[in-house]
Amino acid sequence: MMKPVDLLFTDLPVSLLQTVQDLMNGVDVSWAIVEPGCSTAAEVIEAASGVRALIPFYAPVTREVFESIPSLEIIALPYVGSDTVDLEAADERGLWVCNVPDGNREEVAVHALGMTLSLLRALPRYDASIRAGRWDDKAAGELRRISGLTFGVLGVGNIGSLIASYGLPLFGRVVGYDLSVPAEQFPAGVISLDSVQALFEQADVISIHVPLTPQTDGLVDDGLLAQCRPGTYLVNAARGPVVDSDALLNALGNGQLRAAALDVLPVEPPARSDPLLHHPDILLSPHAAHYSEESKQETFSRAIANATAVIRGQTPVDALVRP
Repeated sequence: MMKPVDLLFTDLPVSLLQTVQDLMNGVDVSWAIVEPGCSTAAEVIEAASGVRALIPFYAPVTREVFESIPSLEIIALPYVGSDTVDLEAADERGLWVCNVPDGNREEVAVHALGMTLSLLRALPRYDASIRAGRWDDKAAGELRRISGLTFGVLGVGNIGSLIASYGLPLFGRVVGYDLSVPAEQFPAGVISLDSVQALFEQADVISIHVPLTPQTDGLVDDGLLAQCRPGTYLVNAARGPVVDSDALLNALGNGQLRAAALDVLPVEPPARSDPLLHHPDILLSPHAAHYSEESKQETFSRAIANATAVIRGQTPVDALVRP
């Protein structure tokens, strides 16, 4: 068991250790980094006895964590997603849970758009063809002019609204669907659709930007993908479990999908045997859409500011749950 501190970083990736150490230099609260990081709730409980603030990365922060650490006052997330935290239990305990809703907004939108354009211009196929010794501009099959296509955005919140606005000068139409964002808050020029089924029916390429919730877990399944036009493209830079992997592979196999790009997977990192890794029409990146040096600094500095505010008796910002 670690010596009690005010603020605990439960599971920082190695690439972030120096950044956090630099950001904490001179901060007048006691703090520590768990090394190696916690991967289970039990490990969080063991490491965090007596702490007032947690900044987790992937570690689960569950009801059991809250019940076992009575000193805890805030979970400060250094990103937008909150699916690793039991928000209902945090609310019942009267805790703060804060995130950074727009700290990597630009990075994710640009990454998803880059994946989209790579698929539409068949860059992975061309690259593989050349490396295999061919020089053939038809190696990727028939391609479509982008200005004649409909770009669909599932989830038109912080990130989805930005990629939708990026798509407006490129695509013939941009359509969007969001269960919670009203149409009047969509970027001007983006057409609001009344159902997720309508989005999948009308779009030639679909970019997913919804949080992982019980309602979105497995949302993109066989039934929804069957609504697509044959040859649709799918991009997921949200959360891996939103897309059913078997359904995705089936849709690629039967031609409903032409290609897919995934920055996120149901299990990260994936097993080497995962068929998603070996399909020629799936473009992958390692949950990296969020990353730039600037976003890394911003997201952690804001999470630290939220955690230390509560420790000092002040009010944090960007609260998902408040006492």
